Amino acid sequence: MQLIKLSANQKSFHTIDFKTNKVNIICGSKSEPEDTATDKTFNGVGKSLTQRIINFCLGSSRIPTFEEKLPDWEFTLEFQIGTEKHVIRRGTNKQTKVIFNSKEITVTKYNKILGDLLFHNTEGMGELSHRALINRFLRVDKKSCQEWDEYDHDKTAYTRLLRIGHLLGLDFKVIEQKKELRSESEKIKGDLERLEKDEVFKKYFSQEEDIEIEIDDYRERVIQLGANLKKVKIAEDYRDVEREANRLSELKHTNNNRKILIENKINTISKALKIKTGVSSDTVSKMYKKASVEVPEMVKKTLSDVTKFHEHIITGRLKRLLNEKDSLRSELVSMESELRENDTQLNEKMKYLSAHGAMDEYGALRDQLEDLKSHLDRLKIFKKIIEEYESKLLSKKTELDEQNKYARQYLQEYAPIREENNAMFRSFSKGFYPEYTAGISVKGNFGENQTQFDIDATIDYDDSDGIGEIKIICFDLTVLIKAHNHSVHFLFHDSRLFSDVDPRQIVTLLKLMDELCQKYGVQYIMTVNQNTLDSIESGRYLTAQEYKEYVTDNVILTLTDESEKTKLLGENVKINLDKKK
Repeated sequence: MQLIKLSANQKSFHTIDFKTNKVNIICGSKSEPEDTATDKTFNGVGKSLTQRIINFCLGSSRIPTFEEKLPDWEFTLEFQIGTEKHVIRRGTNKQTKVIFNSKEITVTKYNKILGDLLFHNTEGMGELSHRALINRFLRVDKKSCQEWDEYDHDKTAYTRLLRIGHLLGLDFKVIEQKKELRSESEKIKGDLERLEKDEVFKKYFSQEEDIEIEIDDYRERVIQLGANLKKVKIAEDYRDVEREANRLSELKHTNNNRKILIENKINTISKALKIKTGVSSDTVSKMYKKASVEVPEMVKKTLSDVTKFHEHIITGRLKRLLNEKDSLRSELVSMESELRENDTQLNEKMKYLSAHGAMDEYGALRDQLEDLKSHLDRLKIFKKIIEEYESKLLSKKTELDEQNKYARQYLQEYAPIREENNAMFRSFSKGFYPEYTAGISVKGNFGENQTQFDIDATIDYDDSDGIGEIKIICFDLTVLIKAHNHSVHFLFHDSRLFSDVDPRQIVTLLKLMDELCQKYGVQYIMTVNQNTLDSIESGRYLTAQEYKEYVTDNVILTLTDESEKTKLLGENVKINLDKKK
């Protein structure tokens, strides 16, 4: 992608005709350079606004200040991707719609189209959208001009790594896998911690810190009370009824446990039936096609055979699960019927016993024993739940260990690409600071976090004014020229990126970009203040012929504060470009 033309439906607007495969300079100038009045500045003439309008035309989110300050305005951006030209028109009033190649569509659909055209190997990864990646070539917000790895759409360290890594040629699936495993692990750990701290849950299931000790204690109490219950002396005439009541009570307890197990099995099968697995051979082929890799016919046949075999297994599994579920449901119905019959018989026996002597002592002990058994069962359930969570955590830890092992191996495979990126970044840096150490590093991150790799771009003393900005420029140029996973062939840098840069480095940049634009067929757009250009015009750094070649011939628009007509919009409009809402 390169930009061709930016225009508007208002005659006062200064149309910008961009040069492809060239350096394009938009200059902000004071009408009276010697005037130090606060209202006479390079700001407000429209340099940064140009960048925002381009971003607006490339599908940015709604900009309320445009709707408020520029009602009824419509901007048109012409650009080309490869040899194909496109035209986008977007109005300030109805910002959710655009006219793309003469057809009205939603901004969402427009961004999807641009994503498919400009960014590659992003299938199924929403974090690698057009909007998330195009900012790497515009650096619209102020913070992105201060830190090399800061962009407006990056909300977490993971998304920052994912997007920068993708544009440096890293396989996003390796990055994504650790994030997913860590997210799952953190969720399990969080659930377990909340469970163990939940007062209601603990009150119902346990009252001690050590569940094993509490289980042993209740088990002993159940045994002791059971022994005491056998010693209770009751009238001889209802011994048979007592034994039958005990048998029915034990049977009820056993059947209740069986009923719970059956219900749990049914729930487990229901969850398993909802899980969908499998990837079709067509999907795999399309992925290879997207990666520009031809899949041999024999491989396609094998994929098809494997897919059919996999589908056969899945069909058999579903049939088996459904049959098992039906069987369990029948068993459950039978069990519930048996429980009802059991309750009826037990109630009859208990009514009989309660009508006879010695029932008070026996009943109290029996009730106490039932309470102890019930609590013991709850403790066992609690223990099982905790053990299941701990088992899941251990399983995720094993998966994470395997993932980290794979990431180490992958870094070895990625080494040639990293070395190419690093070599290019260093060559750019050496052009500005020959004596400074510089480079891009990609290292494995195997800590307890969601970032699989640590990426860093450095130049000696890059925390100093000017050098940090040059690092940003060198990194952006590396992404632009190496063109990993993208077809964006323009780069736009705003004047605030050059405010602290030494004039000698501005000269180096202009010469470098002239060379790169011609060699690699890219487009470089920069907005600068006139005083920046004045600082290199004196002859100390450029001859008159060089100044003409690298500066004068590349200035495509000069905006001044002389009057409202000489500003970008052709009228006085105050727009807060850093206002988010």
